[in-house]
Amino acid sequence: MIKNKISLTTAILININIIVGSAFFIGAKDIAIKNGKFAPLTWILFGLTLLPLILVLSQLSKLYPHAGGLYVYSKKHLGDFWGFLSGWGYYIGSIAGNAIIIHKFSEKINVFFDGSILKTTNILAMDIFFIAIFTMLNLLNINFLEKMQVAFTSLKAIPILAILLSSFFLFSFNNVSATPMQYSGFVDTVPLVLFAYFGFAACCSIGHQIENGKKNTSKAILISFFLIMLLYSLMQFSILGIFGASPSAPFLGILPKLTSNNFLIFFGNKIIDFAIISSFLGGFYSMFYTNNWNLYAIANEKQILFSDKLVKLNKNKVPHIAIITQGILVIVFLLITQRASSLISMSDFGAIITYLLVTLSFLAIYKFKNIKNLFIGILSIISSLYLLFICTQNLLKDGIKFLLPFLIILGIGVILYKMRNLKIN
Repeated sequence: MIKNKISLTTAILININIIVGSAFFIGAKDIAIKNGKFAPLTWILFGLTLLPLILVLSQLSKLYPHAGGLYVYSKKHLGDFWGFLSGWGYYIGSIAGNAIIIHKFSEKINVFFDGSILKTTNILAMDIFFIAIFTMLNLLNINFLEKMQVAFTSLKAIPILAILLSSFFLFSFNNVSATPMQYSGFVDTVPLVLFAYFGFAACCSIGHQIENGKKNTSKAILISFFLIMLLYSLMQFSILGIFGASPSAPFLGILPKLTSNNFLIFFGNKIIDFAIISSFLGGFYSMFYTNNWNLYAIANEKQILFSDKLVKLNKNKVPHIAIITQGILVIVFLLITQRASSLISMSDFGAIITYLLVTLSFLAIYKFKNIKNLFIGILSIISSLYLLFICTQNLLKDGIKFLLPFLIILGIGVILYKMRNLKIN
């Protein structure tokens, strides 16, 4: 029997699969090196920076448990255009994020097989192949989605448990005390840390598909966020205590510290490496699925050309044309650039635009009617502007040209929006 709703547990797993993945597994080493003893606190402080925004989204999800929630929140209280800009910005930001995740997966899977894959093909061809596979998987029903979430979460737990459990045997406070306290690296690591938290709003896009969405969407956002903030901090602290200030390969360096048996080290690290690689796919699949509903919500309100096509559902009750469209756009982003920092900047900017607009919507609802919510809204605006400032600073170091593809695609969306309105009028 095909279900129409997912459980609260599945919604939490979707959020966790999107958030916990490539960005942490890749970035934990750099954050340890740049922030030193300050590294574990980086995740807590940045989580607290995002907390007002989390509370804003949690509140709004109770009011509007609809498809494409982020778009709906802005449209309801800021008007059609700002609603469209909010939804489209987050949509293409998520696509940029997915582009770098699938590209890194292709690179990792090639290394996993000792470079043998690239003897017959190239990385971009691999990217396109995997995008096509997961585009087709997204055409399936919710039953399949739930099974995949459990499978990906189980695999993702392997490297996490390897770090946490081994810390009982390998952790040394001498490593912690010998590591310098470095504050200067915090600003440099903000884009990476933000990307590592990216996806906490994913459940807002599928509130209509969550059982008792009015309550459970909010719960899924809050529970998954606090679990992940705690998990990130614990893992970073464990890495610091095990490896000190310079962890060369923290997840693959555990077994050599526990045993000298080459057989166990080789096959154990293959399992850990495979689990880390699979986390890329878990994040890609979950983000791809939730992001389809952002485009569907925009089209359902007839805010873009070809809306009547984009809202069509297949027999599994998923928007199949919107899914195929997203698959094509992920490929387009990779054809434009495969540069990690550029795609991460695009992803972060798309999210920040939406966070600002959504917070303005929140303030438009409550104004001075509720002092607590007014205070939360103001803090959320400050957080969003701070993130925008930091990301702009880092982007200027690399060159503003790396944001141009995002701005061009954002502009194309605005043109399609205007053309749709002219057609209606």
